[in-house]
Amino acid sequence: MSRLIVTFHSHFCAISFQRAAAKLGIEAKLRPVPRQLSSSCGTCVALPINSLQEKEIFQYDGVETIYELPGI
Repeated sequence: MSRLIVTFHSHFCAISFQRAAAKLGIEAKLRPVPRQLSSSCGTCVALPINSLQEKEIFQYDGVETIYELPGI
């Protein structure tokens, strides 16, 4: 199953994003950023691919990059 990996400019932004996603009913998990990806803070949020339907969450100010990783 494909998942989205969202990276952030700071650890605080990652935690805030995860909490906002959870309030929208999105299964969002804090994780270390995979080594093949870069991030300013080293913390990312993993989301199901169907989370793209909740477009407002991805307009969150602290988002650095959004990746789609197949088979995670």
